[in-house]
Amino acid sequence: MPLLTVLEGPRHDVLRFPAERTRRAGRTVASNQNIVDFFAAQDGLRLKTEAATVPTVDAVPAAAGVQPEPEGEMIRLLLVDDEASVRRGLRMQLALEQDVAVVGEAGDGAAALALVEELRPDVVVMDVNMRGMDGIAATEALSQRAPGTRVVILSLHDDTATRVRAEAAGARAFVGKHESCDRLVSVIRSLGQGANVA
Repeated sequence: MPLLTVLEGPRHDVLRFPAERTRRAGRTVASNQNIVDFFAAQDGLRLKTEAATVPTVDAVPAAAGVQPEPEGEMIRLLLVDDEASVRRGLRMQLALEQDVAVVGEAGDGAAALALVEELRPDVVVMDVNMRGMDGIAATEALSQRAPGTRVVILSLHDDTATRVRAEAAGARAFVGKHESCDRLVSVIRSLGQGANVA
């Protein structure tokens, strides 16, 4: 399957997405790809070009990261990652799920803490390495301030030491960014329903 390689972000992470895509509501999105591979793009163009015109919590007050209130019984989700492109790609992928609503986004741990107090999400998807307060410190703070909110760590660093640190901080699950989006959605559903994740 043809792949397009894009260098994105200050760390120059190599992100790839496949040529095969599915359409939903007029948008072109990758289907069932590895999380680190899923970098939403339209017709082969970098999403970065489009995203540059969209306000994010990296540049504006935290309230701008709040999404419209979901309808019905849904799992309320907060996305936390310092790469706006990663948040946007995850949000587009999760928009395909009928029972998951992204209610907010944050670009660092401190912004995440503020949004959790305001939005009371069921689940937080948290990156580890972020500028300012990192995901481990934010998870530890969240476990004390909002024990009803469950954190799933989503990280490129899928190693034993990082997993141990995440669990000690209070994370309920750990998903590597190399794993499939289906795996992430399954974990989100389990945590949102109050179940434990092995």
